[in-house]
Parts: sequence; structure tokens; C-alpha cells
Amino acid sequence: MGWSLSAEAAGEVQLTVIARQNGVVYDAIQLPLTIQPLAVRDVQAQVGQLTAGTRTLTLDLPATTLPVSTVNLELSRSIAGTMLEGLEYLTGFPYGCVEQTMSRALPNAVVGRAFNQLGYNTDLLAGLNEPINAGIQKLYGFQHLACSPRPKRVTL
Repeated sequence: MGWSLSAEAAGEVQLTVIARQNGVVYDAIQLPLTIQPLAVRDVQAQVGQLTAGTRTLTLDLPATTLPVSTVNLELSRSIAGTMLEGLEYLTGFPYGCVEQTMSRALPNAVVGRAFNQLGYNTDLLAGLNEPINAGIQKLYGFQHLACSPRPKRVTL
């Protein structure tokens, strides 16, 4: 059984569901619900060098931009910061199947290896180990062959 609903606007609402029979209320529940606008995330990146003075950046917003839309501007002191932002975008979705699990683990491993080779902060590397290992263990869980030994953990 299902119900078709449509929202008039994006935002926070209270959803109330009431179970009735012949006008008698048997049960009810009220839950908060966040209504998201139908949207596509648009990520743009620019690379350059800033020197003393000012720099002007022009952002072209589509004519169909909704009032609830947001713009985030992030500046990084090095390419490493940009790599982490891109990594968050790549790995921030819930993944379930083999291909999607690999799509989450591999970017973490690639960025971790690059940071390791560049000698960047080990705290950054430590934060990458957990999602890499979680992805590897999940991939092992998808295997149906009992012939290959499984390493316990990977450390960058």
C-alpha cells in the first residue's frame, strides 16, 4: 500500500499519519520530514595562484536556480585540499553493490597513496584508512570463493 504526495515547497515539515476505521482513530504518528528540491549538484573547480591584491571570480547561476539554492566557495592552500574536497564528493554517497563499493574505496586509496608519496600529514592518512578497509571488507563479503585468504586491515 502506498500514498502519492507532492510538496508545495522545499523545507522542514511535520508529517502526520493517522490510522482510522469508520471515523475511529486507532493509531497515529508524527515525524519530521525534510523536503528536498529536485536538483542536481553542480561542482566547479578552478586552479590558480593568488598573489597580493584581489582576484575576481564570476559564478554563472542557471536562470532556473531556486531560492533555496546555496553556493559554497572553498579555497585551499594547496592541491591537497582540493583532492580532499573531490574525495568527499566521490565517496559521500551510500554505496551497496560491488561496483559502487569499489567506486568508494578506490578514490580513498588513490588519494591516500598520493598523500603518502608527497609526505603529507599522517592524520589525513589515518582518516582514509577506515573507509578503505570498510570497502575492502565489504568487497570480500561479496566473494563466494573460500580459496583466497583475506588480509585483516590495510594501512597507508
